[in-house]
Amino acid sequence: MKKFIPTSSMVSAAETLFMAMAFVETIRPIVLQYQMDILMKGQWHVRPDFAAKRGDEVIVEPKHSYLMSEEDFAEYDAQCKIARDNAKLHVDNDEQCPLLVAENMVRLAEEALVLAMYEHTKLTKDQLLCLGLEKYKQYIDLTLQLLAPFVKSTL
Repeated sequence: MKKFIPTSSMVSAAETLFMAMAFVETIRPIVLQYQMDILMKGQWHVRPDFAAKRGDEVIVEPKHSYLMSEEDFAEYDAQCKIARDNAKLHVDNDEQCPLLVAENMVRLAEEALVLAMYEHTKLTKDQLLCLGLEKYKQYIDLTLQLLAPFVKSTL
């Protein structure tokens, strides 16, 4: 059996993805904490057009912030931007959430890894996604396990 020897682009793509994943794990608790704190203080309710199905509940999770009225969301968003700045989290555009930016970096790094592995696997991102998101994530995980021994230990 032939021994697997990755190309430098494969190793570089894995390194980039590992760094992006670490960045998300660094940013996530900070952002989620200030988002949760702001939601708890704001006590914003589900907007009326969603309240018929969900009830008149108070929004307590950031992932449900889309259920707010536009006015409430504008206030929530403004407070999140202040908290982001106070936490010294950098974004290129003031409208960006640092967690969403970091998560997008992971998605882009995953795409780059799939592309770098194409010459070996002959699989594209679209082909992998057609198998389902779970299989796509499994492919990414297995590829990282394959390449991890070749990644610089200084990361």
